[in-house]
Amino acid sequence: MDIRVISTSPMSGEMNMEVDVVLTERAGRESQVQLRFFRWSEPTVTVGRTLPAEQGMAAAVLFGGARLVRRPTGGGVVFHGDEMSLSLAWPRSASALLGGLRASYCRIHRAIRDALMDCGMNCLQAECEENPVGVMCQSSIVAGDVISPAGTKLAGGAQWHTRGAVLYQGHLWLRTMPALEEALADRLADCFGASAGRDGLTQEELCLAGERCERWCEPAGSDLPESSVR
Repeated sequence: MDIRVISTSPMSGEMNMEVDVVLTERAGRESQVQLRFFRWSEPTVTVGRTLPAEQGMAAAVLFGGARLVRRPTGGGVVFHGDEMSLSLAWPRSASALLGGLRASYCRIHRAIRDALMDCGMNCLQAECEENPVGVMCQSSIVAGDVISPAGTKLAGGAQWHTRGAVLYQGHLWLRTMPALEEALADRLADCFGASAGRDGLTQEELCLAGERCERWCEPAGSDLPESSVR
């Protein structure tokens, strides 16, 4: 199995969400793992799929009127500035390589921790809940999250399970460091026993994402894909 590595230029929040859906569909259709590194064209607040819209709206106001979009994955509220985000989509047939929900969450974050350490950053994984689970993801630390020795959250994420594939969306509260994408790709490929190779989005995929992306804008539309959110 291959892991296809994609880096995209900064996009709007709704476009970033729909591109991840397109790649999740690709993962299920082609039985290949899809890894994407991405950023945001403007300050954006994302809210987990099941979170009440009012909480996301309050956060958008708190962050100076940032753009508000809903994620296909679960979880709470994340503010995206100039930090780094990533998504990882894999076919359901590969889920056994990562284990169940909690095991896959921890294994992905272990790979992220190892990649950060490869780049010279001292960090570790939280072994239990360090802070009460709240709405703001950055201040809510759960077992498996990547944290600094001082207890600051460095990376977290959430999942979305479809019939054919699984999507993980993660955020690093870090700016890009030299060679970080390469280190992350290598470590995440190891999780699947795969080799990493560079890839891109086709024009057809970009057009499809552009046609469907408005459904992630808040207030949420009624045309969201069926899912099982984690």
